Amino acid sequence: RLRVGGALAFAALMFAFGLAWLAEWAGSAVIIGSFAAGLVLAKTEKAAEIESKVFDISQFFIPIFFVSVGAAIDLRALNPFDPATRGYFGIGLLLTVAAILGKVVSGWSVFGQPLRKVVIGVGMIPRGEVGLIFAQIGRQRGLLNDGLYGSVALMVIITTFIAPILLRLLLPQGSSGVRGVVGSLVNDPPYEDEPPGEGP
Repeated sequence: RLRVGGALAFAALMFAFGLAWLAEWAGSAVIIGSFAAGLVLAKTEKAAEIESKVFDISQFFIPIFFVSVGAAIDLRALNPFDPATRGYFGIGLLLTVAAILGKVVSGWSVFGQPLRKVVIGVGMIPRGEVGLIFAQIGRQRGLLNDGLYGSVALMVIITTFIAPILLRLLLPQGSSGVRGVVGSLVNDPPYEDEPPGEGP
């Protein structure tokens, strides 16, 4: 109800920061509190306006976040040619394989729906900022050393880059935007888990 310029965006940010502080005070991650704030605000009649007002602010802070997280990675701890750090590089690759296979297989958990389940699984592959945030928390609290933190970061980097490439190969040309992708999920036969001739 405040009619001051920027009041809505400011109030939304303070609400998110407040719940983030409460989450940290309770011993959880700050992202849990801010995520809860987003869920609450998304149910209000001002959700679209808040999103548009906060968008420019988020575009300023997102690169800072990724730079700060990336700067914490010690690349020397992932040197595959150093016997002392080769194990951490291998752990990163194993985490990457587990992340990719786990998400692709989970795409088949949608039973009874005529969907291209492999596309759904590939779409879930990227492990982005949430994984980095929890890895950073683990590193700050001494649960992860520099090598293991680098292993997690390596997995996040690979899965983030490989998913768009795989989706480009799986989706037909011209299926851009939400409507195009959804249409190709539902209306693009044949389906990987159906015999020929049984598609819609």
